[in-house]
Amino acid sequence: MLLAARDGAFESEGYAHRWSVFVQQTASFVAQGRPRGRRRSDLLALAKDVWPGETANVVLDHLLEVENLVENQGRFILGESWADAFDQGGHGMHANLRTSGGVPVVDAGTGEVIARVGGQPDMTKDIALGGQRWDVSYVDGEFLLKAKDAGPVREGFEYASRSAPTSLEYAGHVRCGLGLGELDAPFFDSPDGPIWLHFGGSAYQTLLCRILPSLRPVSALGGLAVKGTPTRSALDELIVQEDVLCGTVDQVFADLEPMLAVGPYQRDLPDQCRKKIVADLVGIQAFQNWLKTRRLWRITPNDPHWNRLQVILPER
Repeated sequence: MLLAARDGAFESEGYAHRWSVFVQQTASFVAQGRPRGRRRSDLLALAKDVWPGETANVVLDHLLEVENLVENQGRFILGESWADAFDQGGHGMHANLRTSGGVPVVDAGTGEVIARVGGQPDMTKDIALGGQRWDVSYVDGEFLLKAKDAGPVREGFEYASRSAPTSLEYAGHVRCGLGLGELDAPFFDSPDGPIWLHFGGSAYQTLLCRILPSLRPVSALGGLAVKGTPTRSALDELIVQEDVLCGTVDQVFADLEPMLAVGPYQRDLPDQCRKKIVADLVGIQAFQNWLKTRRLWRITPNDPHWNRLQVILPER
């Protein structure tokens, strides 16, 4: 990945009208106009120059239906849930990035929230953070840090681990690191049965496992490999079934959303908008072309790629 960055090979990103941004902008704009609120025309103006059409009206109608917004004498004001959120600090609703949970870690010198961590201490202590020694105390629901002079450090914060979806581009970096070609999608025999290294990323894998039930995820190789091996004929048959592919995307759109960086306000959109965004980001034609161009072949212990392959295989 570092070599790709050096060479200017940036990840591509599927294009879609990300209407979750309009939801966030609407919430922020209405909040700034309190107590009088905003007219529908004011809100539509946020979108019309960028994304003309009737979708903005559909989104506003949905926000009224779920009572995130309330219409009063021709003006839109915040509904109870959104009003409460803004009264409690906005919870990131003035931006399309949502702050994660956890206890805030605050630099006592600047007041800046520099991190969020889990747990709650029962004592004051010193820790290491960012190469600096700090005194830490827990006050009013926050960790307060005060820089100390250099010296021995007792311990550091423990951050919770997290899993993230595997993008198609990241899977490609792994494939390249194994010395495989751009179109290579080999399989090999393991003690638990055949494993197919598809390198398609989490979204493509979700579709594959839904359409081809014989394929099952490998927990330690999410977005990289599945148990089972499809035949070339099975993939070719799938390629021409565009209605099946589109229908499957519709069925699992909520599962695909976290894998496609749709934004934290995607859930506030009507389902038809959510499905359209997911379908655009997946790209049915791109998925069909990916299936069509996969080169299936078997890796054996005598293959020069076998030793490299051991690096990514889960321990039994």
